[in-house]
Amino acid sequence: MFHDPIGRGRVGWFQRLMHPASEGLPESKAEPSGPAGTDESSGSKPSTTSTRGRPPMRMRVYLGIGVAIVVVMVVVGYLLVAMPHSSSPSGSNGYVLVPYGTGYSMSSGQYNAVNFVVNTTSSIHGLINSSRGIQLYIMTPAEYGHLVTTLNVSGYVWTSGIVADQTIYSADIPVAPGQWVLAFVNPFPNTPTGVGFYSNLVLQST
Repeated sequence: MFHDPIGRGRVGWFQRLMHPASEGLPESKAEPSGPAGTDESSGSKPSTTSTRGRPPMRMRVYLGIGVAIVVVMVVVGYLLVAMPHSSSPSGSNGYVLVPYGTGYSMSSGQYNAVNFVVNTTSSIHGLINSSRGIQLYIMTPAEYGHLVTTLNVSGYVWTSGIVADQTIYSADIPVAPGQWVLAFVNPFPNTPTGVGFYSNLVLQST
């Protein structure tokens, strides 16, 4: 068998000539890499930004209702404090015949009335205002009955006279024991009028 060590040496020399950099180097291995921009070795993850969304529709409706209730309460409280009024409607301060804030509207020659009974000597107190004028009467039931039937005053126990328009009348009316009618009469035949109560109209024992 032909043995050619020189030729084998030539082959080795040719291989070294064609691949000079690969000689004596270990085979390289590809290492896996994570997604671009991340460092898996450090265990870090891409950061995310948390955004808070708008509250649900039901919550916004509830908030709107709550705000509306607060506004109404503030307005009502202001009116109660700002408007003049007197204290308790009954009890030690007397019996309320007409409560504060009541209003009467009367066409020409018309009237409104309050019936009451007095057991001891008393008096009626309160603040009254009229838009065009008014006249107050203390009447017996019979005298009031005549007013109802005829629209004319035939008799009375006490009268205020005509209270001028836009005047605040401070009532201080003496009343003896008995059954009575307090009548508010429009004395003008061709002019409507109105009556407002700036305080409770109270019956008190004297």
